[in-house]
Amino acid sequence: METGQLRALARYAPLLAAVAATESVGGAADELGIPQPSASRGLKALSEALGIPIVQPDGRTIRLTPAGQELARAAQEAVAALRLGIAAARTQDDLSRTELSVAFQTQLGERLLPRAIGRYRSQRPHVTFSLIHGSRDACIEAAVAGEVMIALVADPPELDTVEVLPLYVEPLVAVVPAGHPLASTASVTAARLLQEPSIRLNRGYGLHDSVLRLLGGAGPVPEAAFHVDDYRVARGLAAAGLGVAILPRASGGIGDGTVEIPIEDPLASRTIAAVVRPEARGIAEEFLLALAEAGR
Repeated sequence: METGQLRALARYAPLLAAVAATESVGGAADELGIPQPSASRGLKALSEALGIPIVQPDGRTIRLTPAGQELARAAQEAVAALRLGIAAARTQDDLSRTELSVAFQTQLGERLLPRAIGRYRSQRPHVTFSLIHGSRDACIEAAVAGEVMIALVADPPELDTVEVLPLYVEPLVAVVPAGHPLASTASVTAARLLQEPSIRLNRGYGLHDSVLRLLGGAGPVPEAAFHVDDYRVARGLAAAGLGVAILPRASGGIGDGTVEIPIEDPLASRTIAAVVRPEARGIAEEFLLALAEAGR
């Protein structure tokens, strides 16, 4: 590849990555804080430098060509790698003697947190971790009180003294025993779930509010058949045929006699987020990126 082509790629890679992420030139321009005509000219200049059509007309706008899509994927990977590099450079000196303290909801400790720590420790083997788990409210309280740098929770409220950073959206499913009438259905509505005995987590757990929001959107919510303080207990009660639990998908193979049924409702999900103390943001930046990657 010629030097001029490499320079063009280096210059316009963030633009190409933003176009792929926002699926529009206007959205990319907004994300990068540049005028839309400048974004369009940049794409045209990149096409000319490479001798490859990167975009093509699509009504009143333009879209990436197949070649542009391939190049955009590479650009996204390059931009992500650069962001990690920048975060690493900013915190290099401090990280050599840092302990990251994290509070997390129990279910997030099964897959998300171990994967993120594994990714992070492959680059920062000398950083140590202090981990505690509990309910959503307890994790948030630990972050607000300064007992931990980061709290990993579901559907956190708006908070004044700490920063809330969404990581990813996690679908919720109905968990029923294998012999349940719903077990053979492709999906179920929230209205239909209101007809079943409900197994719910106690107040203070993120999933408690997520389930009430979902069921409440379909009608009056009856009292739960069981309130528990661990999602694994909720799954066990569902496996025993004592009610229906609304939970995240199992992180591994189920193998417990239950069936997970998708729920037809836009509210059948929860947002997993990191609650971060402002003074910890710089030190934790690289780990927050690892959390976002692990959640994909």
